Amino acid sequence: MKVWTLSINGKLDGIFDSEVKVIEARRQYLASSLENAQLTVASIGQWELQ
Repeated sequence: MKVWTLSINGKLDGIFDSEVKVIEARRQYLASSLENAQLTVASIGQWELQ
């Protein structure tokens, strides 16, 4: 089973069961950080769970 993680500025912000969900969460977070004029690094990681 694959899971995806979303890290915001190096801090784990969420674990998702699909790539589509994590991409949408990252898009929403980046859009809101632009409104607040914050510098944000949002990275996605993929993990294989056994």
